[in-house]
Amino acid sequence: MTSTNNKLFIDATTFLGMNAQNERLRCISVNFFAGRYHQQVNMALEQVGLCDDVIWQYSRQEQDLYYPFMDCLHTEMDIVRTPFTQQDCARANEDVRLQGLPYGNALMMAQVLNHDGILYTHDSALNNQTSLRAHIGRFDDENGQFETAMQDLYEQSIVLRISDENLNYAQ
Repeated sequence: MTSTNNKLFIDATTFLGMNAQNERLRCISVNFFAGRYHQQVNMALEQVGLCDDVIWQYSRQEQDLYYPFMDCLHTEMDIVRTPFTQQDCARANEDVRLQGLPYGNALMMAQVLNHDGILYTHDSALNNQTSLRAHIGRFDDENGQFETAMQDLYEQSIVLRISDENLNYAQ
């Protein structure tokens, strides 16, 4: 689903996907952000923390090349970082579609559902949930680029390449 009437949500796999070793994930993640650079996207605060937790596993040198891009993107793009609410917790516990998911994913999906949103994720478990399909976005397979200054920072950042193992950790 890719309706423009729904709030767009991303998770850590989508954000970190821009630096994935997996070239296909990297390209479609960059395309997502470059194509929506002037739009608002939402991200659960926990997902921001998961991104940091993954990045902190890399060397100081790699982090120093990565963080200028991440900091600038979070500042310049309208990324709304949203804490979970009591309604999100209640829905995560009560909505049968969320039963059996890791609790972090259940909370994130509850937040998406409570906002009638669309989540863009590389998490295969979420992508394979047929009961949630109406709230899971589909990535375009095109290659995109950021505007010049952001693209320069991005190209510097990709010295840090996230392994499939670390990307899966963020799920």
